[in-house]
Amino acid sequence: MLYGATTTGGINNLGVAFKMRTDGTNFKKLTDFDGTAKGSSPSGTPVVCDSVMYGITSAGGINNLGITYKVDTSGKNFAK
Repeated sequence: MLYGATTTGGINNLGVAFKMRTDGTNFKKLTDFDGTAKGSSPSGTPVVCDSVMYGITSAGGINNLGITYKVDTSGKNFAK
């Protein structure tokens, strides 16, 4: 599986975290970033360890300075 995040797109056009097979099939959105609680504009390359994806956003959060986040590779248990 490949894991990543987009800086735009999704329900709020603030980015999404996703996974897909290496051949481009089985795309699954793990979460939509929302600008506040989930941050916005993911940046850098997310890291996956023990079925959890970790990453950062460059904006959003309480002071609009970004957040660190984690989400299960199943798309559940988002936390910052």
